[in-house]
Amino acid sequence: MKVANLISVVRENVDYLVYIWFEQIKDSAHFKKLNVLTNSKLINKGEIIFEELVLWLEQENNLERIEKLGYSYYTENFSLDEAIESVFIAKSISINFLLVDNPITNRESSIETISILNEYFDQFIFHLTNGFTTGIYNKLKEDEKYSDDELLQLFHLSSIDASSNFLINDIFSKGFNSGILK
Repeated sequence: MKVANLISVVRENVDYLVYIWFEQIKDSAHFKKLNVLTNSKLINKGEIIFEELVLWLEQENNLERIEKLGYSYYTENFSLDEAIESVFIAKSISINFLLVDNPITNRESSIETISILNEYFDQFIFHLTNGFTTGIYNKLKEDEKYSDDELLQLFHLSSIDASSNFLINDIFSKGFNSGILK
């Protein structure tokens, strides 16, 4: 499946994908914190996941938006495991929708679609976690219980060093630039 076709199918079905995601999250006993949100706020979190998928496929994604989502999960007292699990559910829904509900006719296209989705959701989880970790870092810094040196040791610079984002962005963009993803 060409990326243009994938973009078209996902874009045309974002509302449907969000609806399926919303239904799975709101009915699950696992999502104790997410289930306290109003329906519209929960739907908004799902919209970010699927709208960013379209933007990522178009190579116009906003990684800051994903990191802000992760940061908001922390500041709103959600657990990181719920945040990540909600993304895993979105990934499962996406794969099922693109390969079962809208079957792709050949094996090569199926493998390519799964590779593209894996790359996107891996990147999404990385930036979501980065935003969440930044929230923890900022709270600890604000509380002044740790010195700057202790915080840097605790976080190994990974979640607070801006240059780490450039490296990760470079790694993920190479999938498209190298021709691995078409």
